[in-house]
Amino acid sequence: MKAVGMASSIGGAVEPSSEFDNVAFDPETLAILEGVFEEAWVSIQAQRNGNITRAALAERILKLAVKGERNPARLLDGALSGSKTDAERDRLEKALEEGLRETFPASDAVAVVQPAPLEPHKDYTSRSKEQSF
Repeated sequence: MKAVGMASSIGGAVEPSSEFDNVAFDPETLAILEGVFEEAWVSIQAQRNGNITRAALAERILKLAVKGERNPARLLDGALSGSKTDAERDRLEKALEEGLRETFPASDAVAVVQPAPLEPHKDYTSRSKEQSF
């Protein structure tokens, strides 16, 4: 079965022009990948981590499988470590956004008009003319 068909059967559609178009897995490998997918999805749901879709999870597992990984424990770890990384990135981005709001409040006025240039002082212009001769 092709990888795209496997992704559809375990979690959703992978883009038609995906990197998995020309990849096929034997039935034993498909059974491993489907089992890993189901276990990873149950784990993600138990953690209430809604930051990943079924299709994105399937894609993570397929990427590992395309590289040759067949060990269910390593496939599961690879699939779940991505969601932990995503959750940490989301937490850091949220903290940064809150910090920026505290540092740069939107209520501060911003000057967008520059003052007009000053005219040179009359004494200065007359002295410079006298010295240039």
